[in-house]
Amino acid sequence: MGDSVRPKKAKGLQARRSTAEGVPARVPTVEKERANTQHWILEKAVVDLCSASGIAPLTNRHMDVLANSGNVSIIFEMKSCYPLDMARSLRHAVWQLLEYRYLYRNALNPEVRLCAVVERRPTGTYQWMIGFLEHLGVGIIWGNGGGSQLNCNDFTKQLLGDILPQIKDWGTAPKL
Repeated sequence: MGDSVRPKKAKGLQARRSTAEGVPARVPTVEKERANTQHWILEKAVVDLCSASGIAPLTNRHMDVLANSGNVSIIFEMKSCYPLDMARSLRHAVWQLLEYRYLYRNALNPEVRLCAVVERRPTGTYQWMIGFLEHLGVGIIWGNGGGSQLNCNDFTKQLLGDILPQIKDWGTAPKL
C-alpha cells in the first residue's frame, strides 16, 4: 500500500478535506459545506479526546483518525449524516472501517478496534443501527447538538473505555 500513518496536526484538520465524503453530487454547495464543517467538528472532537488520554492521534489519506495505545489500534471514521439518510452514512463508515483494517493490517497493532463517529444519535427508523454496529463489534460515538460534545452507548464505553477512560463518564444514552 505504501501509505504511512502520520501525526495529526491541529491546523491541518480544517484544510485536510476539500469535499464531503458520501455527499451526493446533486447536493447543493451549502449542504456540502455544512457536511464538511460537521466532519471537521467530529474529527477535532476525537483528536481532542485522544490527546486528553495522552494518545497522539494519527491520520493518512484514508483514515480520519487512528489512535494507538499499547497493543491496540483504534480506527475512527467520521460521517456527517443527513437525518433522512443516516443508514447510508453508517453503512459507508462500516465499509471504510473494515477496508482500512484490512489494508493497513501490517501497520496496525495486533488488536484493532473500529468506531464510527456521527453527528447525531441514530433514532426513529435508524435506531436499529446502534444494535447492528454492536453486533458487528463496531463502536459508535455521536455528537450532541452539532457541537463538539460527544456521547456513546454502553457497548462503545466497554470497547474503548480502557484506552479512552473519559468516555466512561459520558452520560448514558436513553433507550429509544
